[in-house]
Amino acid sequence: AGIRDDELYDAVVDAATADIGSFNLQDLADIVWAFATVSRSHSDLFDSVAKATTAEISNFNLQKQANAAWMFAKAGRRNKELFDSAQKAATVDIRNFHSSGLAIIVWAFAKVG
Repeated sequence: AGIRDDELYDAVVDAATADIGSFNLQDLADIVWAFATVSRSHSDLFDSVAKATTAEISNFNLQKQANAAWMFAKAGRRNKELFDSAQKAATVDIRNFHSSGLAIIVWAFAKVG
C-alpha cells in the first residue's frame, strides 16, 4: 500500500503552506489527492488549500469549481466556507455545466453531506 514517510509528508505540508499562493488549482488538487490516497489528513494543509481555493473560486471556470469541491470530498473533508463558495458560484452558472461537471459537483456535495 506504499511507504508512509511522516517526515516527507510534513516537509510537503511545510513547503506547500509556506507558499500556497504560488500553486494553481491543479497543483493544489494533486497535493490534496496524494494525501487522500495515503489516508493522510493534515489540517494545516487542508485549511490553507481551502482558504486559497475559497478566495478564488468565483474566478474559476465551471470545471474547476466542480474540481475544487471534488478534491475536498475525495479526502473526506468538509470545509464549510469552501463548499458554501462552490455552491454559490456553481448555482450562478448551473445551466452552463457539462454533464461531467454536474456529476462531479453533485457527488462531492453528497459525499460530504
